[in-house]
Amino acid sequence: MTRTYSLCCTFQPKRRKSQQDPHAGPLSPLRLPSLTGGYDLAPGASFATLPDDIILLIINFLYVKDILGLRQTSRRFQSLTKLRWVWHSALKRHVVDQGLPVPAAASDLQSLSAEHLESRVIHALRFHENWNAAQPKVQRSIKFDTDVPSCETELEGEGEGGCAEDVPRMPRTLQVKQVLFLPGRNGDFVLTLTERTIACWEVPLDGSDAYRIAVWENAVPIDQMVVNEDPTHEAVLAFTVGSKAANGIAEVTMLKLDKFHGCFTVHSRARIRRELSAPLWLMRGDYLIAGEVLMVLFFAGPVQFVPLLNIHDISNHGVADLDNRVLTVKAIGRFLVILRERAIEVVYAPSWDGRRILNNALMEPGAYAQIDTFAFEAAVVVHRARSTTPEQPDWPAETVSILRRCRDDGVHTIEQFDLLPMPAVLKAQAQLKRPCVFPSEHTWIQHVAPSCGSLRAGAGGKGFWMQTENVTSRHSIYPARSLIGFDVQRGSGRDGHPESKDDTERQSRAGKHWGRNELRVSQNPVHSRRCAMGEIVEGKYAITSSDLEDSVGRIALGDRHGWVEILDFA
Repeated sequence: MTRTYSLCCTFQPKRRKSQQDPHAGPLSPLRLPSLTGGYDLAPGASFATLPDDIILLIINFLYVKDILGLRQTSRRFQSLTKLRWVWHSALKRHVVDQGLPVPAAASDLQSLSAEHLESRVIHALRFHENWNAAQPKVQRSIKFDTDVPSCETELEGEGEGGCAEDVPRMPRTLQVKQVLFLPGRNGDFVLTLTERTIACWEVPLDGSDAYRIAVWENAVPIDQMVVNEDPTHEAVLAFTVGSKAANGIAEVTMLKLDKFHGCFTVHSRARIRRELSAPLWLMRGDYLIAGEVLMVLFFAGPVQFVPLLNIHDISNHGVADLDNRVLTVKAIGRFLVILRERAIEVVYAPSWDGRRILNNALMEPGAYAQIDTFAFEAAVVVHRARSTTPEQPDWPAETVSILRRCRDDGVHTIEQFDLLPMPAVLKAQAQLKRPCVFPSEHTWIQHVAPSCGSLRAGAGGKGFWMQTENVTSRHSIYPARSLIGFDVQRGSGRDGHPESKDDTERQSRAGKHWGRNELRVSQNPVHSRRCAMGEIVEGKYAITSSDLEDSVGRIALGDRHGWVEILDFA
């Protein structure tokens, strides 16, 4: 095609074969013809003849797959594509700037080598592309039994380490009540809760078998456990036991994980009325949020119970509202987002930057929004800031999305509400205390099956819910419990492209919001497990618990037979 264009545009007489350019060929790359019949580039010039600094600038605009493909062309490009600068730039452009979580993120990315940066970039993009593909595939599956006989137990009332020989082993209830990933451990550590046993399992990312590193055997059944969202705190989890009566006494125990000795140790304990200590909603740093009437338990130093001041509980005079129960509590910066069955509320967190705030200032009524639809489940999605610095703002500059599983007149839906960041113009007003702009209506809504449940959302915006549907495998059709994946992506600008950091700051100063988060639902399930007709009729499925770690792309599923399955998508 190049030679045809050259002959058509040249008005000189045709040269003999001996006078033609010996370097020209039918497939000569990067050789543009001129109207004079010559070439602008010197003979033999190509991409490989460019200096290293120019090639590095070109690599800066390539996708990760193109960088890896360029590496395989020559030894020179192999050495250039292994430079630390290349992968540090790729991490910023393709992971951080796109709002994707960095797998195994260190506090300081400058301390990571080129190999570590490259592996993190490839892992993050592989999971992101697989999760948003038309046919998501499980790359690896690890399954293990939680009922492992072991003497490495710790009975309440006995000493730490080992189990007494005169204490008989109590029978177990195999159902996995909860399965949770430990935050800040890159998906390697999984906590499981059966009837009265809490175990910590290490499941390496390389696909090797899981093994138990610590176990806690309680004398009485455990009601619930919650993990600490602060990975730097020594207390990693808390659980409750005690009377089932509302006025009965319940005990809250905080545990530390000793990986060296392979056991859990008690950090602190507290006893309080059950209605004030159950259920457990949030554990962050040195405090717990629990109860239908929200209470704060400070367990570091002197143990202290204080009420969490919020508009709803004060208006009900400290009595639990059975028509507007709490669904979940999420910590965002120095604030707490409280999601109820018919309301969204934002209050100050009881502790921030290592300091307790005992006398919380009440926020103005604008921080409480009533919603008409009734919700059964809710989740909060907070995108990480486009910055690699460890500093955390009071409230993120990105839009916060709330997902609610609702039912109205027999119609089941998933609704999305967006909490927009407060514009700088309004934030400067002293009388305005709320950190965000409350929505006037839902941003997105989708009808779902009545069997929908187990709504989960990770810190990176990815999540799933479960529903029962017919699955076709080869030539057979059978009912299955399917995981429907979704991805809450950052809002788009006015031109349809993702907003940049400069766009966000510009619209904040102008008091405008043209970008809302976009929720994309996968066309096909990310995973399906066959279920029996008895499970569908009774509504009691084999999968009893689940959790998501979306920084490395892992899902944990616990069933009623005592088995846990770890699904890797990267």
